[in-house]
Amino acid sequence: MIAKIGKGSNMYGAILYNQQKVEKENGAVLLLNKIPDTVDGRYSVAYFNKCFEPYLSANIKTEKTVRHISLNPDP
Repeated sequence: MIAKIGKGSNMYGAILYNQQKVEKENGAVLLLNKIPDTVDGRYSVAYFNKCFEPYLSANIKTEKTVRHISLNPDP
């Protein structure tokens, strides 16, 4: 398995990238922490962006607010 860890400042871009992977069935949401589940188990970019907003507002002085971890198992 290969794990890639990246940092950035564009939360919307990271959420959009992940959502595109899920929609193309090349990715899956493995775990949610402090983000409420939806009734139907489906998520949108707008939903995740809204859920992350309080955390981003609390850390406005942080330069790199996004941590993206990608796990890539051997096929």
